[in-house]
Amino acid sequence: MTPLEKAARELVERLRFIHEDEQYKSVWFVNQNHNGPYAGPNYVKELKALEAALEQGKVCPGCQGGKLVRISHNTYCPMCHGKGTV
Repeated sequence: MTPLEKAARELVERLRFIHEDEQYKSVWFVNQNHNGPYAGPNYVKELKALEAALEQGKVCPGCQGGKLVRISHNTYCPMCHGKGTV
């Protein structure tokens, strides 16, 4: 794993952790009560694209040789022709 890939994975993991935190969620609840629903910019599209790119670079846990490829909703290893677990 490259330093860039490691940093990107850690960023994605941290963002997901924060989004699930109850204190963070309560900030948005209070904001909505005072200002109405948030309709400003967000980074959902970019985060999903980063997650997909990181998933494409994972090595198959079955054969340890092939890079996992995402086809539809399945992750597939072209090297061992098996589905790797992600």
